[in-house]
Amino acid sequence: MGTKTELITSNKNRQEELKSAIQKRKKRATKYLTGFILLSLIFIVFMESRVYSYFGNSINFILVVLSFTIIICLTYLIRIYLLIDKKNKEIKEINNKLYQLMRLETTSENE
Repeated sequence: MGTKTELITSNKNRQEELKSAIQKRKKRATKYLTGFILLSLIFIVFMESRVYSYFGNSINFILVVLSFTIIICLTYLIRIYLLIDKKNKEIKEINNKLYQLMRLETTSENE
């Protein structure tokens, strides 16, 4: 399997990879959400006159587009939250393994 130091270094490396992946995902999520919201606002501005006959007035069109935008953003945020939570749990498991590997062995002679 490997020596103790090899296991410790591999676990620490895995832990750092997970932490950096979480930070990257958080940064990407804000960029994606901002871009999606801006796209939906641009869609409202340019498509309002073209779909006027389908919705009857522009308020209904704006409500429909905003509700779809909110639903999509919320599902994306929930998905990101669940992925980050899963990685945080894995980091905690690695922390427990590292603690078990790095703690000092107690012997019965000390008792």
